[in-house]
Amino acid sequence: MSALSGSYGDVTFASLYEDLKRAVPVETRRWLGYTYKDCANAVDMVDHLAAQPCCKDNHDPRASAVEICRELQKQNAISHVWTSNLKFRDSKMFFRFSAAGADAETASYDVVVIGGGSAGIAATLTARNFGAHCLMIEGNKVGGDCTWSGCVPSKSLIKASHSVHAAAEASRLFGVAGVEAPPKADLAKVMDYVQEKIEIVAAHDRETLEENQVPLRYGHATFTGAHTVKLSAADGGDEPETIITARVFILCLGAKPASPPISGLDSVPHYTYHTIFGMRATPRRLCVIGGGVIGCELAQAFARLGVQVTLIASRLLPKEPEKVDRLLAEQFEADGVTLVRGRATAVAQDASGDRVVTVECADRTTTSIECDALLVAAGRRPNTESAGLAAAGVEIDPRTALVTVNKTLQTTASHIYAAGDCCTSQQFTHYASLMGGWAVRNALLPGSMSPTDVVPRCTFTTPEVASVGMTESEARERGFQVYTQDSSKNERAICETDTRGFIDVYLDGKGRVVGATVMNNRAGELLSELTIAMENKIPFADLGLHKVVHAYPSYSWSLSMLASAVYNDRFAKSTSAKIAKFIVRAM
Repeated sequence: MSALSGSYGDVTFASLYEDLKRAVPVETRRWLGYTYKDCANAVDMVDHLAAQPCCKDNHDPRASAVEICRELQKQNAISHVWTSNLKFRDSKMFFRFSAAGADAETASYDVVVIGGGSAGIAATLTARNFGAHCLMIEGNKVGGDCTWSGCVPSKSLIKASHSVHAAAEASRLFGVAGVEAPPKADLAKVMDYVQEKIEIVAAHDRETLEENQVPLRYGHATFTGAHTVKLSAADGGDEPETIITARVFILCLGAKPASPPISGLDSVPHYTYHTIFGMRATPRRLCVIGGGVIGCELAQAFARLGVQVTLIASRLLPKEPEKVDRLLAEQFEADGVTLVRGRATAVAQDASGDRVVTVECADRTTTSIECDALLVAAGRRPNTESAGLAAAGVEIDPRTALVTVNKTLQTTASHIYAAGDCCTSQQFTHYASLMGGWAVRNALLPGSMSPTDVVPRCTFTTPEVASVGMTESEARERGFQVYTQDSSKNERAICETDTRGFIDVYLDGKGRVVGATVMNNRAGELLSELTIAMENKIPFADLGLHKVVHAYPSYSWSLSMLASAVYNDRFAKSTSAKIAKFIVRAM
């Protein structure tokens, strides 16, 4: 707080403020089941000031007292325990005096959100909307992995690879001249494009926080007690440490690249998804370790940009049905990706600087792969080791390093909740955002609610692969029906030469969607309709022509046709069908 200016009549605001601090009791108070430490009641403040000469001689002493308190609030001498935007009134409201004259390196809040990624942004905005006095602490950059090293840069890179691939297709199919075969992109220009998109999205994140007046502090937060964290400079700077207290904490710690147990990896230069988007020179040979989402997306993208890519994986997208592995492998081969089925066991660097990866193949033989650049895409691990969680009573799973939470996202410390990649294996930006809002809601409001478990996912290869709910094997084990339509049956897919794919839906005994997998160039968009049907328990057949008309020719027409087929199949086995046939025959 800066020095108070001005006066009320003949009395300065500075002296009125000091008088209030001495006279009004400051204590722990409770309201609606919540506890607020070190605060004064607005009514007590008005009582005291109304009895002073500067107010009691006026027509309305209490109104004069309120006027003084509002000016003190305007000059940040007092602040509401929730937010300084709550205007001072002559009623039961709790205010804190500023820390002027006390330890300037101590701060107290209702809610402190640790982490400024997708979960953290959602949590902080929700807390702010609920009127809580909140703070976001971020150790690096607001936006987290999604903005800086995940969704945004990877999809921007994929867009660039689509453009290069389209040039090759235009030359091959339509005779467009002037395209080298195969085309090679200028990687520096590609990465400039990627960085431009990152900056646009990052600006959106910052603007959102600024528009909602969210306090943000950068640094590394470490718990020193149940309600206390120590904030230190994240980059090792010489800024003084700050002690921050809160009655509720929301952990949005995110995740980082996992380091697989590969001999020699620590001593060999390699990229992860955190560093690959800083690459400027095009490598001649890129080796990618890992057949998950990151490995598949980036392997195909770099291949289409003109890089010789070798992908090491036992199976592609192992969470998806087996036919996804086969179809994607066919597409990768067409794109020039060399797929080595196996597991990387060792990495070394030879005298020329090449990386040499030793692979134990699926047939138990061993082979070596040489490359100029190595990308390790072996998954992600929660960022939970350095936050001092044990000091706050928060337990983490020793095997997965995930924060232990219940269905309401509450940790083993009752006042601490968690959201996002640090507490779930479903590490998706959209799910992290949902969890962030629910965590704050459950921490601050009576009752509790659990986030939905209907969580879609999409891998943005060509073709895309999108899924929700049960896997095919899980559905078959439960005895559920599997309905499928091949992409070769969809006219729009035929027009776009996108017939390497399918739509599969898994239905329970009542015809409701319990899971689905879509593989085509619009899979991520098509999955939304299936997700809505699953979340709202809408029978899949109700998406058919007898109830809903889809535009033709579109990819969604396939959903309509498949739903109509399910409807016709069920109708044919029904009593209604028998009655209809009887009526028709009797005519």
